[in-house]
Amino acid sequence: MEVALQKPELVRRPSFAGETYPTDPAELGVLIDKRIADTTRPMSVKGEIGAIVTSCTYNSLFNVGELGAIRALNHKKYASVILIASAQQSFFDYTSVYLGGAYDTPLGRVFVDLPMAEKMANSHPRVVFSGSGHTGGKDAEYAIEMVLPFLQRLLGDFRFVPIVMGSEDESNVVAVGEVLSAAADPQKTLVVGCSELLFESSVGTDKTDAIIDAAAKLEWRTLYDRLRNAQLPSTAPLSAITYAAKRLKIKRVESLATIAGDETALSVVMLH
Repeated sequence: MEVALQKPELVRRPSFAGETYPTDPAELGVLIDKRIADTTRPMSVKGEIGAIVTSCTYNSLFNVGELGAIRALNHKKYASVILIASAQQSFFDYTSVYLGGAYDTPLGRVFVDLPMAEKMANSHPRVVFSGSGHTGGKDAEYAIEMVLPFLQRLLGDFRFVPIVMGSEDESNVVAVGEVLSAAADPQKTLVVGCSELLFESSVGTDKTDAIIDAAAKLEWRTLYDRLRNAQLPSTAPLSAITYAAKRLKIKRVESLATIAGDETALSVVMLH
């Protein structure tokens, strides 16, 4: 697919503010601060965080329950955040790096790291500049929009590269993993993946334990196969980040389990 030029003047406006979360910045700030205060920072997470993988739905972020990997973030300043989500509303056979210059949230504007975005969109034929998965009004993807205000509150000012994976195919996972390996500076970059790791209690622990084991060993292909066998949607970001983990100097992985009703939610913290 032909790589389009960046258009820094484009700004992605919130699609769900006022519908699923508050549009008033003061109200939203108080809500997020309360969610953070009501959640215990995971005691097992000790060290420099290089990547997290978390659920980015309204229920997981704004409803009562542990915030998991999001809560593990410790206000460290990162030069850039690479934020990767899976397509939810429309699907395409490539990965879309947002071609615009910023995302707006009720808490303010988050600017794209234009040089890093350009590097990522020009280093693999399946990873390109596009508006796919970013814009589209009510059909827009929600994960990046949901998690950005939490990152703003926890990290302060940062620039970022928003990425939407258009399919869960293995070739797409490899493409994003290669791009992450080439573009991200392990000392200055936080990688955030949005993957829905939700298991019904009736499933038991075998599948969750198998997934946790593959993630801990950074065995991306085994992890990819086990996630597919578990028939979980939107897990490609976790597989792609695991693919790149060794070159991102990830040494240790902590998987965090949260019980919410009749479901168990997993999130992942990767440490240098």
